[in-house]
Amino acid sequence: MRKETRSKKIICVVCGKPITKAHRPSVRMQPGKETHMECFVKREKDAGKPN
Repeated sequence: MRKETRSKKIICVVCGKPITKAHRPSVRMQPGKETHMECFVKREKDAGKPN
């Protein structure tokens, strides 16, 4: 197996930090896009607030 394939990291689309096994479960946003559960919850709470 190639090194590039083996070391593919999943990056959070909200904060830009890698999602590791310690951060699981993650939330799948779109195919190939994931975010930390904490980032997803914070984003949803902020979206519900009026400007």
